[in-house]
Amino acid sequence: MVAMMSQAAAMMFGAGALSVLGDELKMRGLKKPVIITDKGVTGAGVTAMVEATLKEAALDYAVWDGCLSDAPTDSVDAAAEAIRDAGADSIIALGGGSSIDTAKAASLTVKNKKTIITVGMATCGISSGADEIYNELKKNKDIIVLKTGCLGSCYLEPIVEIRNKSNIKSGCQR
Repeated sequence: MVAMMSQAAAMMFGAGALSVLGDELKMRGLKKPVIITDKGVTGAGVTAMVEATLKEAALDYAVWDGCLSDAPTDSVDAAAEAIRDAGADSIIALGGGSSIDTAKAASLTVKNKKTIITVGMATCGISSGADEIYNELKKNKDIIVLKTGCLGSCYLEPIVEIRNKSNIKSGCQR
């Protein structure tokens, strides 16, 4: 059974989802997806399965498998560059949370000129008040506010990264 969840972007999952991927992209008028994933997923052969489906659907595509755990900024920047370089009109996030987080943040980086603020929202961040910071920032419609997982610097929590319209990054911590 194929299930679909629509948010800002459609998400397909479940048994048989891969078999309808090409048709779904074509139905939406999309012709050049980029697969955003990590080397583990590629090494396991999963990326090749998606590639075969896209080839069967006669879709041009690109693959970027540089995702790193917890979607660090450098990984997001590299994914955004891959999306631009490919001339992609869509993104397939393949893998777990880090691949999905990277794909979402890279998409926002490519498409928006607003300031992007990422708030560390793992256990340490939340226990240090990151959820309150996140909720307060979300009230401002002139910025994009994202959540990310563990940043590996518990003693600095809560941590916020700010990327301005010129793509200049700065960090803030307690």
